[in-house]
Amino acid sequence: MNILIVDDIPTDLKLLCVQLEAEGHVVFEAQNGVEALAVLERQPVDAVISDILMPRMDGYRLCREIRMNERLHDLPVILNTSTYTSPDDEKLALDVGADKYLKKPVSLETFVAALHEVIAMPHAAPQPKALQEVEVLKEYSERLVSKLKEKNTELMAAEVKFRTLVEQSIAGIYIVQDDQFVYVNPRMAEIFGRSEEEMTSRTLFDFIVPEDQALARENIHKRISGGVPSVHYSLRVLHRSGAVLEVEVHGSRTEYNGRPAVMGTLLDITERKRSEEALCLQSAALNAAADAVVITDHAGAIEWVNPAFTQLTGYTAEEAVGKNSRDLVKSGKHDQAFYKDFWETILAGRAWHGEMINRRKGGVLYTEDQSVTPILEASGAITHFIAIKEDITERLQLEAQFRQAQKMESVGQLASGIAHDFNNLLTVINGMADLVLAQVSQDNQVHADMQEIHRAGERAATLTRQLLAFSRQQILEPRVLNLNTVVAGMESLLRRVLGEDIDLVVVLTPGLGHVKVDPGQIEQVMTNLAVNARDAMPQGGRLTIETQCVTIDEASAHQLGVTSVTMPSGSYVLLAVSDSGAGMDEATRTRVFEPFFTTKGPGKGTGLGLSTVYGIVKQSHGFVWVYSEVGQGTSFKIYLPQVTETAGTDRPGPAVVSSSGTETILLVEDNAGLRRLATRVLEPAGYTVLLASTGEEALQLLERHEEQVHLLLSDVVMPGMSGRQLAERLAQTRPGMKVLYMSGYTSDTIVRHGVLEAQVPFLNKPFTAAALLRKVREVLDS
Repeated sequence: MNILIVDDIPTDLKLLCVQLEAEGHVVFEAQNGVEALAVLERQPVDAVISDILMPRMDGYRLCREIRMNERLHDLPVILNTSTYTSPDDEKLALDVGADKYLKKPVSLETFVAALHEVIAMPHAAPQPKALQEVEVLKEYSERLVSKLKEKNTELMAAEVKFRTLVEQSIAGIYIVQDDQFVYVNPRMAEIFGRSEEEMTSRTLFDFIVPEDQALARENIHKRISGGVPSVHYSLRVLHRSGAVLEVEVHGSRTEYNGRPAVMGTLLDITERKRSEEALCLQSAALNAAADAVVITDHAGAIEWVNPAFTQLTGYTAEEAVGKNSRDLVKSGKHDQAFYKDFWETILAGRAWHGEMINRRKGGVLYTEDQSVTPILEASGAITHFIAIKEDITERLQLEAQFRQAQKMESVGQLASGIAHDFNNLLTVINGMADLVLAQVSQDNQVHADMQEIHRAGERAATLTRQLLAFSRQQILEPRVLNLNTVVAGMESLLRRVLGEDIDLVVVLTPGLGHVKVDPGQIEQVMTNLAVNARDAMPQGGRLTIETQCVTIDEASAHQLGVTSVTMPSGSYVLLAVSDSGAGMDEATRTRVFEPFFTTKGPGKGTGLGLSTVYGIVKQSHGFVWVYSEVGQGTSFKIYLPQVTETAGTDRPGPAVVSSSGTETILLVEDNAGLRRLATRVLEPAGYTVLLASTGEEALQLLERHEEQVHLLLSDVVMPGMSGRQLAERLAQTRPGMKVLYMSGYTSDTIVRHGVLEAQVPFLNKPFTAAALLRKVREVLDS
């Protein structure tokens, strides 16, 4: 059927139209009684469904007009209302001619049933059903006035509610017209620190910072013109105090006094912006932090990590988030008590700080300094944990190396001090033994006894040299050379040392760079390493000696497990000595260079072989590392700095025809035994010897001695004035006097007193009588 629906509420009108059309009806629409009558003039319909309260002509009036119309008087009419709902309203609806009265909301089924009911009703001639026309109109007017009063009351109440809401709003509410505030609520005035009267008496742009005025003008004019019905943006405004505030504006077009205006809300977001900036700064700081930062939930599941965490563990944020930190990096290197204490501490709400060994993604262990702090909510319950992790693996290695170096240095100082005193004693012991041996026939028992004393002294001298080598305080005679030459020259000797059951493999890299070392000391290093390797392969094996040019940079240093502090970057010559022996465990490997440490049985080693290697390499400005595993053999890798100087050639020393002479020698030595020994050696050889125990005593002696003195034979380190200082004083008064230094002291002291820099003749203690006579003659003849 054809149905006319009359309703001024678009949603109600459309909803009913859609429902009836879905039932197969043809629907016509009107928004008030006037439009409805116009539709009925041109379009026949089967029924009318109309709202009552509508503008221009309401439902009562429309129903009355239909019943008074000759052509339409029998048209079925249903009045449908949500406003006129009292029994009197229903009675009036029926009195003005409605066939059915329904109260909203009404279901579709009710509408359909009502339509069929009213269409089936008989309709009489056009006239009021119950009351006279004048009475009906009177009742209609009274009902209309009553409803208008009700609506007016509702509107007034709504206005009071709206005004209360606006006046008490936490947001600033405003109306702008002609670039001026025409209304502001109290909160709006409060945001600007001004009165409502002040704000509505000045132009809008008096309250906006100059740089943002164009933005505000553009947005307001767009809304006034209707180009943009509503907009949301932020700008900066001025507080009465001069402070600049950041505000957020929500505005839309409206009508005010019949003309376009903009009404909106304004929120002060200054503190929110500051908080956001602070959060951004904190986030940036956490992301840029050098230490790893991890945030987990109460159970330990990872919720956030910074980039440093990836660098530390190898796990990306995507791989880590959602995983439990215990499952991700736990190494298992700590006992259960350790982890139990950790969790008990943080679950009790206390911070935990300590060192923990964890495992990287690739399986490599590392040590971290970790602080874990519980994050509490207002009630005091733990919601999250934040952990800050610093990789201290390298630092611990450096500390261990430093402690080891300190220990070695302390032992070295003790060893060098002992060696110094021993050198003086051994010089006297061996020298006196030589003198006695020269005076006693070989068939005399005393000769045999003295030989035993002399051999013991020589063994003691060897031990002393080892102590000085370990402590890096022996006298070196470095030369620029090619290491391949030294290794090749040692090959036959090493084969004899190793024996037939050990295969010696020598791999020399051609074009090897030059190093500056004492060749004799490097030979000692190779001999000691070969002997050590031989003892590690009692059943035979293989010893490989290799040379190589290497460049140490950051990447290669990391592979070696060293840093720029422990081994500077640069070019080195590598001497690698590797055996296939039993290998060492970690505990043994960490002590391998300590003096007197040995894994051999009692009486089978002094424990100075590898410590001597360490000392010689260090004194040659090189580095030595040992790599070993039980059952996998051992490899010693020695790195010596390359030099750009050209390798020199050995210069033969002057031929010594005789060890005797007639010259005068000034002997300055604070050790009385050495003075006696030197005198016993030199005077029988024809020399005149002047004795002094100190430098001052030597100067006083020469003031009284006017004859020529040909040679100053002086100890380097003496009480008061050193041998170097004495020689410099005498060079001014006796410029022709030659100098021969002797010392059993450390190389550091020798260097400190200028002997090695000056390249002057030097006699190292302990020395033999023959060595003394030969060196004296060599210097006098030079």
